[in-house]
Amino acid sequence: MEATPKTEEAFVKNLKQEAEESKQTAQELEKKYLTTGEQLDQAKSEIEEQKRQIQILERKLAQALQGNGLDSRRASDVHNGRDSSPDFDLGESESDPDEPEEKKAERREKRLVKEIKVLRSKLTKTKVKEEAAKKEKMALKEAMKKNHIILKEEKKKFKKLEKEVHKMAASMKEDVDEDEENEDDEEKEEQAEEAEESEEETEEESEESESEESGNETQSESEAEDAPSSAKKDNLEPRLKKHEGRLTAMKKCNVLLQANVDNLQDEISQVRYKASNLQSELDSVLADLGF
Repeated sequence: MEATPKTEEAFVKNLKQEAEESKQTAQELEKKYLTTGEQLDQAKSEIEEQKRQIQILERKLAQALQGNGLDSRRASDVHNGRDSSPDFDLGESESDPDEPEEKKAERREKRLVKEIKVLRSKLTKTKVKEEAAKKEKMALKEAMKKNHIILKEEKKKFKKLEKEVHKMAASMKEDVDEDEENEDDEEKEEQAEEAEESEEETEEESEESESEESGNETQSESEAEDAPSSAKKDNLEPRLKKHEGRLTAMKKCNVLLQANVDNLQDEISQVRYKASNLQSELDSVLADLGF
């Protein structure tokens, strides 16, 4: 069937209208993309502020522990992340053999009190860092969700433009089979994207469940105020170790999330670049046809 000038003119007019709609959609998506970037920057600023607060706490702790030479050495160990409990053993175990047992017990108690003070301080700082890592994780996951939406819309827009170009070529070459194949490919790609998003949602639900379990554990983490110093120390040491391990795991998770966010942003840029090139080619063809 041979196209008449009127049908070609109507077809081209329809193409121009759809191209204009695609441009408007692209502008709206670009605004959403910029908003996501601003929110991510704001989250990073909050994280930097948390880090600054941690440094202030560290300096205050160092000043508080500089009452004598031994305390000064302890402050240095806290800054370097070392457990300096052996220093107390070396510094205060050198007592007079003839010293009464009561004095020795008093000396040991003072040593334990200082160790507990340092352990509590390190535990507090670790929890602050852990909270900052949680906020960063939430911001990155939100950025991933928004980037997924933007990428999906960009791909739809590109497929729509690509489909119109194929229709135009088919009307000139009377080739309809190619267009049907493109529709099948588009359906398969959308199904793959939906499966990928479903898998990510399942992973997020699992992570949220783990987070709730961690919260329940935190509520039960406390030592009785009237407990002996040795019991308090035995309670604090495993708690500190657990929170340090949790913080390390969260940092690794955030590195992976940041990589995923960056990859999605790169993919969005690539799809937009391809759509821009295709639009330019279409405009060039329309110009050659005199429209």
